[in-house]
Amino acid sequence: MVLNKIRVMLRVKIFTIGRLTKAYQELADHYIKILQPYAKVEIQALPDFSKHGRVKAIEQESFQLQKALPKDSHVVVLDEHGQTQTSIKFSQKLGMLVDRGQSLVLVIGGPYGLTPEFLKKHQCWSMSLLTFPHQLALIILLEQLYRGLTIHVGKSYHN
Repeated sequence: MVLNKIRVMLRVKIFTIGRLTKAYQELADHYIKILQPYAKVEIQALPDFSKHGRVKAIEQESFQLQKALPKDSHVVVLDEHGQTQTSIKFSQKLGMLVDRGQSLVLVIGGPYGLTPEFLKKHQCWSMSLLTFPHQLALIILLEQLYRGLTIHVGKSYHN
C-alpha cells in the first residue's frame, strides 16, 4: 500500500520598511520563486519615516509594524542584538514550524532600528554580527529561508 505524502508548506510573512529598488526587487522575486515548493512567502513593505529624523522614524516605524502584525502569530524580529543563528539551527527552527503547521512572521526594521519596547515584545534573531542595509538584509533572509528549508527537506543546496 502506498500512502500519499502531503507536503506541508511554511507560510512566511515578512514585514519591511520602505520599498525595494528595482535590483533588490528582482533578487527578492527570484528567491520567492525558488522558495515556492517549500514556502508561501509574502512581503509587506510599510512606509519609511527616516526622512523625519531618527527618533520619529524609530517610533513611527515601530508603531506601524506593531499595528500590522497578525495577532497570535509567531513573530521574529531581525535585530543586530538578537540571538545568532547558524544555517543548521535556523533550518531546525523552520522545520519545527513546518512540522507544527505554524506560520512565521519576520520583521526587518528601517535604517534606524526599532524601539526597545517593540524589541522586548518579540523574539529577536541576528543574521550576522555584521550590519547590512535593510534591503540587503531582506535578500539575505530570503536566501537563508531557502537554504534552511532545503536543509529541512534533505535537498543538496547546503554544502
